[in-house]
Amino acid sequence: MSSGLTKYISLLTERRQGGRDDGYKHLAPPEQRARRKLVTTTFGQNRSEESFIGMRKSDRNALVQRWSILLLVLISLSLLTQIARADGGVVLWQRISAPFTITLFSTEVPLRPGVADLSVLLESTEGHSPILDARVLIELEHEAGTTIRAEATRSQARNKLLYCSLINLPSPGQWKVRLQVKRGDSSSEVLSDLVVAAPQPVLLSHWELIAVPPIIIGLFITNQCLRRKRVQFKARLN
Repeated sequence: MSSGLTKYISLLTERRQGGRDDGYKHLAPPEQRARRKLVTTTFGQNRSEESFIGMRKSDRNALVQRWSILLLVLISLSLLTQIARADGGVVLWQRISAPFTITLFSTEVPLRPGVADLSVLLESTEGHSPILDARVLIELEHEAGTTIRAEATRSQARNKLLYCSLINLPSPGQWKVRLQVKRGDSSSEVLSDLVVAAPQPVLLSHWELIAVPPIIIGLFITNQCLRRKRVQFKARLN
């Protein structure tokens, strides 16, 4: 046997005994190759499972962010609705007193002590066309004897089809509403009941203003936590 062949056989023997596989993976014993394949497969499965779990966490975090933003938007819209005075609102009642159809609106139901935004829509009983050149007087009488008089005008209304008046209601209870309409030689008067509810607690009546700061702080903390988790997850994958 030549010396070159002897060196080659010795080299193969050393490779197998030492378990070194650089460039000679196909020459490793069957047991060692099977063990190496099992380790590689298990490690790949772990990486795949971590990636899948990370994707699920990322989806959950994105969903939490979307719902948080939606909640903040809804509260902001509620605040704008409460702060900005809007004409019209909820129909309190509608009466027909020829030649007028009279509809009374309020922006808040039930009414509570404080400034009440009352609006009146006047229409002709025949064609139901809006009447814009009348004079509207509102008289409120409390069951205890307090009387409030005010004039509703289109200049106070944003919606120029309505006659608006801001009336300060001093106390809750049963009120009588007398609405007088005058237009040229025509005049009309309607009488109706109005209930003013008891005032709400301060915290409950201004819950939107109180809830906004904690929600903003909570969204900021959530965002920072999600960013930190995202960085940690990327570092673990690398």
